[in-house]
Amino acid sequence: MTPPDPPPHTSSIRLKNRHCNPLRIREYPPMTATATQTSFRLRIQPYSARHIAYAIGCSLPTAYDWRSGRRAPPAWMQAQILADLAAYHPQIKHAN
Repeated sequence: MTPPDPPPHTSSIRLKNRHCNPLRIREYPPMTATATQTSFRLRIQPYSARHIAYAIGCSLPTAYDWRSGRRAPPAWMQAQILADLAAYHPQIKHAN
């Protein structure tokens, strides 16, 4: 049996909201890959994380995240990153 609802006073509503998440921890949605992230991940797969980091100057953990699909750069930046990788490592062949 659930307890009765508190009276509709503003202080009780504020108290109720405060107790539902006392540490104010943000709840994020589950990480799912979008179509943009998936296509970027597939296009960046021929390059190693070290190639990516050296070519564009990002950190190695960022390059690992991009290759695994956990994260992706902004959509407006992806084409430039792929062009920089192709120019920096012309010997690596990849499908467009």
